[in-house]
Amino acid sequence: MTVPGHRLQPATPSSLPFQLLCLFFVLIWGMMVWSDPPQTTSSSLGSTELKGWKNIGRHGDVTLYSKSVPDSSMLAVRGVAVVDTPLPLLMETFFDIGLSKQWVADLHTFQELKVDKSHNGLLKQRYRVAGGLVVKDREFLLSRKVKKTKKNEVKVQYKSVEDKKHPVCKGCIRSVTDDTTWVFTNLRGGDGSSVGTRIDLQAYLDPKGSLSPMLVNLIQKGWPKKSINSLVKLAEKRKSKTKIGKEWTGW
Repeated sequence: MTVPGHRLQPATPSSLPFQLLCLFFVLIWGMMVWSDPPQTTSSSLGSTELKGWKNIGRHGDVTLYSKSVPDSSMLAVRGVAVVDTPLPLLMETFFDIGLSKQWVADLHTFQELKVDKSHNGLLKQRYRVAGGLVVKDREFLLSRKVKKTKKNEVKVQYKSVEDKKHPVCKGCIRSVTDDTTWVFTNLRGGDGSSVGTRIDLQAYLDPKGSLSPMLVNLIQKGWPKKSINSLVKLAEKRKSKTKIGKEWTGW
């Protein structure tokens, strides 16, 4: 997903200097995620659906939010954007596993273990941060459910699952997500024609590990911005090469 949230853990936390080196790499990585300064702005998305979410700034087309979760030091994060890119073009890019490494941050490997024609199924993703030099790889075993509505909306939900047939890979830490959801809404003008797409990405992740939740939250707050922008950029770049299949014709 597409679900690149990960909490970091030193590979060999045996000495203070090594742990300080890990902290340095994490801080640099977090600064890269937040490289462009936030633009404080009021949201026109509607107060009801954003109730409980804290606006933490706007980066380009993406407005970012965070929310505290009961009994957890990890924040839920959210990014909302309205883009000109047509929904069918975004969907063809989103579900093309061969393109995933080009837009999903730090994705190392992606397996569709069992997926049907509607894109529902079991997935396994592995992430590598900073080349895997100072932190262990993270992996997710995920269930993906895709729902299309009459409102021209596509909802893609990921949840962690357990399966003895798919144990944790050697050298990895199994991270989990209770709920990571993408919602793509086809926006139409007065004449009924498509005028763009609204993208809403929400995620609550528990990436496991031993580093400070403060550092993990710093990194994860910027993840929706990075994910949405990278997906849109790749879809636009491949516009002339992408063939829209029957599944998305008419959207």
